[in-house]
Amino acid sequence: MVDNNMRQPLHAYITGIINHGHGFTHIVNGTADHIRILADLKPRFSPADLLREIKSNSSRWVHLNHPNKSKFA
Repeated sequence: MVDNNMRQPLHAYITGIINHGHGFTHIVNGTADHIRILADLKPRFSPADLLREIKSNSSRWVHLNHPNKSKFA
């Protein structure tokens, strides 16, 4: 679960993943247990591939920056 202290930095990190060559992020938002993303993707990227990259990198970011969130997935 994402608490209020890490929500904004995590959303900014995910925005960076998308904007760094994958497309343009309009908004990243969500609740403690899920996230919603509205973005325009470049045609060469499939949504599934991008989501896999977001999940992998965001989990790594959380585990490095918030070690107390070891069950984050």
